[in-house]
Amino acid sequence: MRSIIALSMFICIAIPSVTLAKFISKTSASTVCPSSTLCSWSGSVWENYVDQEFIECSSDKTTEARIDVTSGCLYTGVEEYNHFGYTTTYNFRAIAAAKTQRGKTLWWADQRPQYTAKIIRWHDMAADYSYAGIHIFGRYQDENNLYVASWRYDGNMTIKKKINGVYTTLANRYYGTPQLDTPYTLALISNNDTLQFIVNDQLMLSATDTDLHSGTVGIRTDYVDIQFDDWMNN
Repeated sequence: MRSIIALSMFICIAIPSVTLAKFISKTSASTVCPSSTLCSWSGSVWENYVDQEFIECSSDKTTEARIDVTSGCLYTGVEEYNHFGYTTTYNFRAIAAAKTQRGKTLWWADQRPQYTAKIIRWHDMAADYSYAGIHIFGRYQDENNLYVASWRYDGNMTIKKKINGVYTTLANRYYGTPQLDTPYTLALISNNDTLQFIVNDQLMLSATDTDLHSGTVGIRTDYVDIQFDDWMNN
C-alpha cells in the first residue's frame, strides 16, 4: 500500500509506508526526513502577496507560517507580474519553518537549499564588515549550530560551520565582489559528510565535515538591499 505523509508547508513524494517508517526519524520536538528529494519545501511565500506588502518581521511573526524571519523584515515586490521578496535590513535572517501535520518541526538530513539573489545596493558600511554579503544556511539547528556558505563583498567565498557559537572555516576562495542587478542562484548541498557550495549551477567550493547531520535551511544577507526568488529545498 502506498501513502503520502500529510505534512503541512512542504511536499512529500509518495513512497511505500514501510519505507517511510524505516527512514524518517523522530525526536520529542522534530521529525527528520532523510532527504529533501523526499520531503521538498518552498519558501517563495511572496507569490501570495501584492507589491510592497509586508510579509514578516522578526518583531512581528503573525503573518506567514512557512518561514521564520529571525532578524529584520521581509516584503514583497512585483515587476512585470513577477513576484519576489526583498529586504533593506542590514542583517537579514530567515529560516524555513516547515511543520508536520502534528505540529512537529521538520528537519532534513541530506538537503539542497537554494534561492536566487539580486543585489540592488551595497550599504555604505559593507566595506567595514568582512561578513557583508549573501549567504545560505544548511543543517541549521539554531543560531549557534549550523553550516553557512557565503559570497562576500570582499570577494571571498566560504563554507563555514558554527558549533556552539564558534565559527570554523571549512573552505575558502577568492572570486570577486558579487555584481549589482545580477541574479545569482546560491545552493548549499549537504550529502552525508560532504558540503558543496553551488552558484548558478557551478561548483565553487566543497568541504567535508561530520559535526552536523540534520537541520533546517535558511537565508542570511548583510549590508545589502536585495531581492529574493525561488527559495526552496528539494
